Amino acid sequence: MESCSLSAASLSVAGRFSGSVKAEGFVEFQDRARISASVECASLRVSPSCRFEGHVSMPDLDLHDQRLHKFFPSVDSASDD
Repeated sequence: MESCSLSAASLSVAGRFSGSVKAEGFVEFQDRARISASVECASLRVSPSCRFEGHVSMPDLDLHDQRLHKFFPSVDSASDD
């Protein structure tokens, strides 16, 4: 199987895929898909019957974590006074 790179707003993959995927929105790996990839996306959906091997990066989660920290500061940042 040849490797390729895909870039899209959102993406749904069925069948076999090898390579890299970059999406601004969601990436979905459907039933019985066979995926070997590096994935960068905001949201990932993997069917229970999908075989996935690779790396997932969700860079937008950093912004999400910063917003959560604003409302739920960690115990470490609280004063002991």
